Amino acid sequence: MKKYFVFSDVHGEYQNLIKSLKTKNFDPDNLNHVLISLGDNFDRGSENVEVLEFLLKYNKQGRLIAILGNHDKMLLDFITGVDDAYFNAVYNGLSQTIADLSGVKEINFYLLQADPDFYIDKIKRRFPGLLRFLKNMKLKGIELDEYVMTHGGYSIANIYFLEDSEVEWVVDNWAKTNIFVDQFDPGDKIYIFGHWHARLLRRDFGQESSDETFIYNNFIGIDAATNASGFVNIYVIETDSEPISITN
Repeated sequence: MKKYFVFSDVHGEYQNLIKSLKTKNFDPDNLNHVLISLGDNFDRGSENVEVLEFLLKYNKQGRLIAILGNHDKMLLDFITGVDDAYFNAVYNGLSQTIADLSGVKEINFYLLQADPDFYIDKIKRRFPGLLRFLKNMKLKGIELDEYVMTHGGYSIANIYFLEDSEVEWVVDNWAKTNIFVDQFDPGDKIYIFGHWHARLLRRDFGQESSDETFIYNNFIGIDAATNASGFVNIYVIETDSEPISITN
């Protein structure tokens, strides 16, 4: 039987991820121990290189399932030239990732705007497998037995047309997860997600203040605000089933 170790929002905190996996008895040498990242692996923390090398190692072994988080998408958009990354570098911690992966000590924000290829080329040379890894991450999420795993949950797609149509929920990596938990009907499924700090969800739903895993009805929030709390929430699933990608 396989054991799936689910984590999210590591945000460049490699040592905290490793310590937390050890507390759940993750065995690096056990081929039946599989990692599931719900995204936001990078930014803010200072161990982005170590996090990336960790992910690439287990991805190569076929022991990692990686879901694209909004911070992972920021990095992908920067490397592919979709976005110059200036805003996210200033306000969302992407500057630390660019510095770590490019091997420079400190980002020059003027240069980042004027010549982003200076940093992009350095990152590509140092980590030639990064772009392919990011592009191959699960865009929406996965289902595993009764569990549905996404980065941030679901949002209402047709919010401006509700008078004439039924509510349509879609996977959204920028979701306001508290609204998702409050209004979405989970049915007989269990929804696991990161993105929204567990402490904030606990506050909104009348629970004790803590960064530990948030559990409410059929919702499980595992974002431990790791940069502040110093640990990563790990949710363990044991099953012989194989995960299925969400396509809608």
